[in-house]
Amino acid sequence: MRTVFVLRATLPALVLLLVACGNNPAPTTASRSGEPAVSTQPIGRSLVALDPSEVALMSPTGSETAADSAGGSATRSTQIAASETQVVNQILSDFNAQRTASGIVVTLPEDILFDFDKADLRPSAQVALQKMAQVINFYKNAPIEISGHTDSKGADGYNRSLSERRAEAVRSYLANNFSVTTGRLTARGLGEGKPVAPNTKPDGSDDPAGRQKNRRVEILIKNQPGQ
Repeated sequence: MRTVFVLRATLPALVLLLVACGNNPAPTTASRSGEPAVSTQPIGRSLVALDPSEVALMSPTGSETAADSAGGSATRSTQIAASETQVVNQILSDFNAQRTASGIVVTLPEDILFDFDKADLRPSAQVALQKMAQVINFYKNAPIEISGHTDSKGADGYNRSLSERRAEAVRSYLANNFSVTTGRLTARGLGEGKPVAPNTKPDGSDDPAGRQKNRRVEILIKNQPGQ
């Protein structure tokens, strides 16, 4: 008389049993029925920079060893620094910034910031000043000098006063809205004293294009000692 043994097993368990008994190496992943596989491979990290004002890291999933966590923190710091540098360089390029012996000069034309003959910032100025604040904060403790300029139309005293009020409006806005340290910011009005283009043509007639270039606010990010 022969005794018959009946092996009862669910299909997933049977598969695992057959694999364990065979000569093939064990798989690097395993899963329960209906559950996602758990990978033993290192979890990659991706840097996300969707907006100049926002740099974030996608959070890794799964468990990490202490050593891997420390290494990952260093990697993330490097990635963030590289991304911030790239964003700042792009902003400076968009503003046609110039590097001088004194530092980096960014010129904001009058029509970006103010209405004609006014010292109240236009609502649309926020975009430009938000970008400038990002650049200023990137350079941390560098002193910032804000200079207002006008064309030669009108009396010299009036133009100087207007340029001072405009420079002060920019200084106050940066300090009050974008957490730029007030002690780093100085404002001055130079009136018509430092034109970057002629206010008149060679024949003495008016030069509107030249006057427009002279109506501006310059932001100087000063070199720090050792630079």
